[in-house]
Amino acid sequence: MAIKQLIDDQNISEEESKLRFEQEISIIWGISSHPNTLTLVGYSENPPSIITKVFSFFFSFSFLFLFLLLLLLLLFVFLEEFFSFVVIR
Repeated sequence: MAIKQLIDDQNISEEESKLRFEQEISIIWGISSHPNTLTLVGYSENPPSIITKVFSFFFSFSFLFLFLLLLLLLLFVFLEEFFSFVVIR
C-alpha cells in the first residue's frame, strides 16, 4: 500500500485545494481498472490522503533484475576461474 498525504498549499484557497483533491481521486478511480495504473484502495478527507495499491510487478521486476545480476556475476567468476585453469595447464 502507498499513502499520499496532501499538504496545505499557501498559494491556493482551501476550496481549490479540495477541488483538486476530489479531481485526483476521480481520475485515479476512473483509470484504476487498467492493469498498468495505480489501484485506488481508499481515501481520507481529514487529513486529505489517497491510499493506493503498489504494483507487485515493480517489486518482482526488481528481484528479477537482482537475481539476473547475481547470476551474471557468478558466470563471470566461473569463466575467470575456468580460463585461468585452462591457461595454467
